[in-house]
Amino acid sequence: SYTHIARELGLSADEVLFLSDVGAELDAARAAGLATVGLRREGNTTELGEHAVAPSFDAIDLDTIPPAVRGTTTPSPAPDE
Repeated sequence: SYTHIARELGLSADEVLFLSDVGAELDAARAAGLATVGLRREGNTTELGEHAVAPSFDAIDLDTIPPAVRGTTTPSPAPDE
């Protein structure tokens, strides 16, 4: 289970970001308390439900990820303009 994976990593479920291109996996990970991001690569039309979606790892918006996953309990600073 996803909580077992988190424990094996030495983390609580709310400290883990789970990435997948399979909606059912994302649903199960979220139900276990993990933060989720669906990866929708070019040509992939799989339904990803209500999860945050990114087209690549580089496109994941870390500001939308819960603070525990980022290793901080405070919001990320705004980027310099």
